[in-house]
Amino acid sequence: MALIQCSECHRDVSDKAAACPGCGNPIQSAPAKPAVAPSLSKSTKELILEKGLGEVAAKADSFSSKSGGKIMETVCEVLGGRQGAEWMAKRIATTDVTEKIVCESALTTAVANARIVLSSIGKPIDVKIESETPFLAALVGSGFLNMNPAVVCLEFFPVDETRTEITISATAKEGLIKQNTAGKIVARLKKLLNG
Repeated sequence: MALIQCSECHRDVSDKAAACPGCGNPIQSAPAKPAVAPSLSKSTKELILEKGLGEVAAKADSFSSKSGGKIMETVCEVLGGRQGAEWMAKRIATTDVTEKIVCESALTTAVANARIVLSSIGKPIDVKIESETPFLAALVGSGFLNMNPAVVCLEFFPVDETRTEITISATAKEGLIKQNTAGKIVARLKKLLNG
């Protein structure tokens, strides 16, 4: 960056500036701005902020075709961060998978083993072991490279003194590329709990 003199007010101005900050005179050595892709008008962004996403999202199909598919880009730009993620999560399909297995161990042993397994592969989020039908829940990575989170719930039902039935339920969000996240974690837990 170099300093040059404005031809109007003779003030020192950066050669990168588009105009003199003192008088507004255009700086001739300023580089041309790169072309920017067109986006939705400010009025559409204001509409999203003022009226909320419900009304705008209801018309997203018509907006998408008229605005060259920019509606999602604008929503993410307006919301961003956590709000954008929450808004998008409501629109992504959720898959649920439930399977039952019978474990060849007493209820207390089966619950203790399952706690160890869930703690080793995920983060426990709910535990209810002091009842007749104990319950464990955890947030576990599954899918491709275990990067997709799934909520896993285990319910324990005593069959007899030496066997326990375990209901394994998993819920996960599936994006555009279906990875069977819930199914994969249920299969994985079946192997770990039976082995």
